[in-house]
Amino acid sequence: TPVFGLDLHLTIIVCGVVVVFLSAAGGSWAVVAGDFIQALVLVPITMVAAFTALRLAGGLDAFATNLPETHWQLVRAAEGFGPWWVIAVILEKVFHINGLHNSSRYLCAVNGREAKKAALLSAVLFLIGSFVWFIPPLVARVQGLAMDPGASTANPAEMSYITIAAQTLPAGLLGLLVTGIISSTMSSMDSGLNRNAGIFVRSFYRPVLRPRASEGELVLAGRFTTWGFGAAAILMALFYSSWRDLGVFTLMMSFSALVATPYAVPLFWCLLIRRSPDWAAWSTVVLCCVVGLLVSLVPGSTWAAQLPAQGLGAWLAWAKGNHYAAITIANVGLGSLWFLLASAWGGRSVTPARMKEVTEFFSALQTDISPQEALPTDHRRHLGIARMCLIYGGFVLALAVFANGLAARLGLLFCAAFMGAVGGAIALAARRGLVNQAHPPATAPSLR
Repeated sequence: TPVFGLDLHLTIIVCGVVVVFLSAAGGSWAVVAGDFIQALVLVPITMVAAFTALRLAGGLDAFATNLPETHWQLVRAAEGFGPWWVIAVILEKVFHINGLHNSSRYLCAVNGREAKKAALLSAVLFLIGSFVWFIPPLVARVQGLAMDPGASTANPAEMSYITIAAQTLPAGLLGLLVTGIISSTMSSMDSGLNRNAGIFVRSFYRPVLRPRASEGELVLAGRFTTWGFGAAAILMALFYSSWRDLGVFTLMMSFSALVATPYAVPLFWCLLIRRSPDWAAWSTVVLCCVVGLLVSLVPGSTWAAQLPAQGLGAWLAWAKGNHYAAITIANVGLGSLWFLLASAWGGRSVTPARMKEVTEFFSALQTDISPQEALPTDHRRHLGIARMCLIYGGFVLALAVFANGLAARLGLLFCAAFMGAVGGAIALAARRGLVNQAHPPATAPSLR
């Protein structure tokens, strides 16, 4: 909204409705296809943004030299950050990414080998992306650029990326970057809506409310659930947008520590400890919520302010100044301890029938999909994705024709070539697959 001068509330509502419609009407395939195209737009333009930002800083050597002296010192880098903040982030990511809630990137693979490749690819891309995405805001810090005066001044650091991009990217490239950022943000919402609606329908609606529901009814219930969750997300976004003094970064980190981490702890440990009573999971969530609430409220209370600056008083003062780190470490530490003790104490009370279910679950988890079970690859859909890549690349190429200046044209041509190359590679692979399906080799095993 600061870039285009749009009304924030209207932007939230329009983007929210678009995302919910896509998720409800198209389902998981539309979400995955849309996310892929959005990433394909975002990757090349962020590379161009990093390159132009480094040029503004005078090159890589000048950029590294002009960073503040405290930049490489974790303790003095910035207020509220430091070693404990780094530890909290690592703990949060380990428990979130390695839990059942985010396991789809591994469980949707055909076998263990493909799952390892997916994990390795994610790790490499995130590692590379971290360097590319952080260059523009770091250049803004090096240059000491003033934030947009028309934007909110309560959290100027959150405007650093778009500020440096606005000063280094021509109009066409800046517009492409903003649409890529919007698409990336919206992709987080659509995948969450689709996943959470599926969890609600399969884990609550069918087993509890409608055990005899048909597949058509479940699909309809999933769509209504998606609209309900989407409306709740839009209302929450409108509510949080009124908190001018609380930045989006701080809000998301606090939400993760208070809400997401409590359920991530049991979802992580249940993959490692098989003999645990069912109450160990929900009691861990309740305990973490209570711990998070206490760590959030007590350090800022009048009682804590009256304590001496030693012992408990010093710890509470630290927790007040390191809100996210204190809540996350307390939740992970105490929640993990509680789950382990509950499993050790109540593990023997697990019934044989329940242990059979757990054993079957892990057996299915560790069993590769056989050729007879595997569905044939839908190369026609892949061909459709390739065409979308080429169409989007064509639009970017058209922007290059009308762009002003050589730099703008070269940047847009790079983005168009990147999308076209990916689309061409997918199209080539899809056509080969269609040919092989139509004329399979004589030695190919039958799937019947």
